[in-house]
Amino acid sequence: MGETFFHKATGRCSDGRLIVDFIAEAYGLPLLQPYLSGEDNLDKFKHGANFAVAGATALDAKFFYDRKIGQLLWTNDSLSIQLQWFKQLKSSLCSSKQDCADYFKKSLFLVGEISGNNFNYPFFVDGRISDAQAMVPLVVNSIATAASILIEEGARELMVAGNLPIGCSALYLTLYRTPDTAAYDRHGCLRAHNAFSQFHNSQLKLALEKLREKYPYARITYADYYGAARRLFHAPKHFGFTQRSLVACCGGGGPEVHATSTIQRDAGTMDRRRVRIHQNT
Repeated sequence: MGETFFHKATGRCSDGRLIVDFIAEAYGLPLLQPYLSGEDNLDKFKHGANFAVAGATALDAKFFYDRKIGQLLWTNDSLSIQLQWFKQLKSSLCSSKQDCADYFKKSLFLVGEISGNNFNYPFFVDGRISDAQAMVPLVVNSIATAASILIEEGARELMVAGNLPIGCSALYLTLYRTPDTAAYDRHGCLRAHNAFSQFHNSQLKLALEKLREKYPYARITYADYYGAARRLFHAPKHFGFTQRSLVACCGGGGPEVHATSTIQRDAGTMDRRRVRIHQNT
């Protein structure tokens, strides 16, 4: 990973930069370092840390093992474990309650789009949308609980991301390919799976509204990844994509040339002078 921008391996689940990298650049901050790469040198995280792990889920691994799909997990480092890492790092960043309050009130905590992986694993074994919908309250509650914990730990500005239009994903288009043209929208995306993403996002936004009521002193922003990504699929040439926008760059062949295993996501934290992040993909 990293070949198109860094021209070397960086530990990112991307050939280029992550969303949080662009945020850091906009603030004139150094790009975030992965937390697991520097546990023995905590000074490197004064400007922020990235706790994300590719394939991580909002729900703990036990949930998936109980449903006989735990063997599909890329990692057991779920959101709760990443929160533990954050708490461990916190003690090296500030020493008292007031010190931490002063430190974190200038920070942006990015709770990235970790929800998608919770649904990817069951969907990848031909899971039904109705089963995924039943998981949504659990996933949303886990994300809302994580945001609540961060606020209790001192966070005052959070950005919580929604799910992407998975019906436009090359992998989903390959796994759920069908001759039924009614299953696709006019852009070639799977209607039902995009509708599921929208359902999840609507529930997440409701949960965030409750958090705003509970913590009126915190600023909680919903990041509309669905809407942002949809623009790429609806008007690809406007963004420099001259070929079809629903194909992957490489992979196992087929109309969508899908990669058999892909992952995305992030969650984290940032500040005008320092950045801390929890990233889960």
